[in-house]
Amino acid sequence: MASSARCSYLPPHFSGGLTRFIDYALPKMIYLDDITAYRFWFSGMRACVDLDRAHRLDTPLDCPTSAAELDSVHLDVLPRGLGMLSLAVADESQRIRRSKYKYHVMPPSLPAGSFVQFNEEICVASPELTLMQVSRHFSQVHLSRSICEACGSYVSMPGFDGKCIDDLLPITSREKLEAFADSRPEGFCAAPLRRALGWCSEHSASPRETELQLLLNMGTFYGGAHVPRFEMNVKLALPVPFQRYLGKRYVVPDLYDAAANLDVEYMSDQEHSGTERRNQDSKRRNVLEQMGVHVIEVWNEDMKNAVAFERIVEEVKRGLGIRYRMSSPALLERRQRLMNELRADPLRAG
Repeated sequence: MASSARCSYLPPHFSGGLTRFIDYALPKMIYLDDITAYRFWFSGMRACVDLDRAHRLDTPLDCPTSAAELDSVHLDVLPRGLGMLSLAVADESQRIRRSKYKYHVMPPSLPAGSFVQFNEEICVASPELTLMQVSRHFSQVHLSRSICEACGSYVSMPGFDGKCIDDLLPITSREKLEAFADSRPEGFCAAPLRRALGWCSEHSASPRETELQLLLNMGTFYGGAHVPRFEMNVKLALPVPFQRYLGKRYVVPDLYDAAANLDVEYMSDQEHSGTERRNQDSKRRNVLEQMGVHVIEVWNEDMKNAVAFERIVEEVKRGLGIRYRMSSPALLERRQRLMNELRADPLRAG
């Protein structure tokens, strides 16, 4: 598609019984990267791109070579709030209007499919390249949260206390991110991405689930409980009698450890209020316990206070068969910082 500067098309008329082909110049392509690509993928725009079918490019091609060509690109299709656009280019000569755009000259040997074509004029750095780039600006905490979000089914709504746009398809996976890091693209440091992947789980369905998972899985250096990584939102098939009782064929624990048969469940104040909902929660918990699953309930208030969360850490470690030792004042202080950082906007913090 964008690999050639010229293309041919079939005009609607014929002359002398012969097909006439007319060459025309393809529009120039801009390549959004770094923070701009992050803002793109971590907004509702991710629902507008079919990553399985989208055309991919390995390196910036057909970039504008003049101010006029750059100004002719239609940017009105992009969401508001992207700020100064960050653009990837193939060489220094393509850095045009530097007062208006930020530029990054890409190395010649990026991994295959590093850019995703959005339309005829705009490409966006792939989620994998984007997360590699922003790892230079983000803390390990914010990078880990972003990976969980990219591998999950939601996007956060900053400033709305945990609310999100949900039921989305993941834009990447741990496997894809690991493969990208292992490719060692020239000019990038993969160490922060690899480190964060050690704590991140896939299939998170909400910001609070991600926070809970990272509070438990991250290392004690960052304030986490340093327990093994959980599976998130896996489907557990119900025996037939329990299907009739609950009216469902399966249940979906938030954080699940199959070996220990342990379910750590985030209890949203909004979603778990009301008599009918509380009754359903009680029935669900009774069924899980009848199946031998130990359920630990975690509420929003538990995840705001480091001391209150100590009860959760103790119960989780005992459920996993891990020796529990009471956290020191220094660890509690780090945990509180971690809680606060997980709820902060990584772009503003950066």
